[in-house]
Amino acid sequence: MKCTTDNALIIFIKAPRLGEVKTRLQPELSWEVSLKLYKAMGADLVDHLSQSQYFDLFVQYWPEGSAGGMQSWLGMNLNYVPQLGLDLGEKLKNSFSISFQQNYQKVCIIGSDLPTLTENDILEAFEKLNSSDVVLGPAMDGGYYLVALKKFYPQIFEKIDWSTEYVFKQTLLRIKQQNLSVHQMAVQRDIDTYEDVIYLWNKILENENKFDKKIPNTISALRNIFGELR
Repeated sequence: MKCTTDNALIIFIKAPRLGEVKTRLQPELSWEVSLKLYKAMGADLVDHLSQSQYFDLFVQYWPEGSAGGMQSWLGMNLNYVPQLGLDLGEKLKNSFSISFQQNYQKVCIIGSDLPTLTENDILEAFEKLNSSDVVLGPAMDGGYYLVALKKFYPQIFEKIDWSTEYVFKQTLLRIKQQNLSVHQMAVQRDIDTYEDVIYLWNKILENENKFDKKIPNTISALRNIFGELR
């Protein structure tokens, strides 16, 4: 990792492989359509956030050995780093640990399931670290879409039932047990299920101008699913 700012933003993202991403969109959407939507959302998120001058962006991909596919998808000019660890908790701990060893003062990790996440959301997380030890962005499904730290606290990623509706509550408990302060950002809805896709589509329909230039690939993919914008 190469520091050009004090802040690191890390996107956890899976390689775009048919049948291995967005597996909860079936049977409503085919594997092919699910993959196209996944790639569109990821491309929009990375494209928008990679333009910021306030933080260094790193794409941490999984599985190892898929760097070529990531570069073909998102471009050659990004910082690609493989995720290290057997489960999400280990991967988060390793990512934070390495980032702080590289002398970043604040580190934020997000997933790739929220294409509408903005630079302002990330800047809010970094700003709230001035008064809190941990920043969490709760997701409607019981997990979280963002976690930011200014010091390494590995215990908050231990004994968590990952990929369940208990992740956020268990993480809050770990934070409390460590006597740490936490700022909770606005609740957001990750795009994981077909119902989530419908929710995002309706959100776009309500305010097309707000999203048209920010997530063009996502809108194009959704148009193919639901038809032209009204």
